[in-house]
Amino acid sequence: MSCSMFRRYFTSQISKRCSSLFSAGRPSWSVSDLFVGRASTGSVSIEDLRRVAQLARIDISLTEEPRYLEDLQRMVFFMERLSEYVSKLVSVEAMYSPVQSSLSLRLFPDEPAKDATRDEALANSHRTIEGFFVADKMLRVQQEADE
Repeated sequence: MSCSMFRRYFTSQISKRCSSLFSAGRPSWSVSDLFVGRASTGSVSIEDLRRVAQLARIDISLTEEPRYLEDLQRMVFFMERLSEYVSKLVSVEAMYSPVQSSLSLRLFPDEPAKDATRDEALANSHRTIEGFFVADKMLRVQQEADE
């Protein structure tokens, strides 16, 4: 994958995400409003850029690194700003949370207990051989499903 394809892919993804947020009509804001400042130089390091390039299998030369580092920093800055802006627009609280429920789980303290013996552990097993659990081969089931 070349660097220009990488840039086009991320640009198209950002455009798709933004257009899906406001598909009902025209947005009430502009993307340029999100770029009031510039990305801080410390948000993405050169090592981060090299790691992303390695994972994406993109060959970036040493002369191209500063340009792509700036692009990646702008992308991260944009996503941070977009996240802040959307979180301001969408301030809906969760309607239900099991943690806040009056019927919350009763948590018991972790205390050491007596371990089960081998015979106790194997007591409800259908088949055992020499003190080990025995189970049917799953491969056989998969082969029959493939046929």
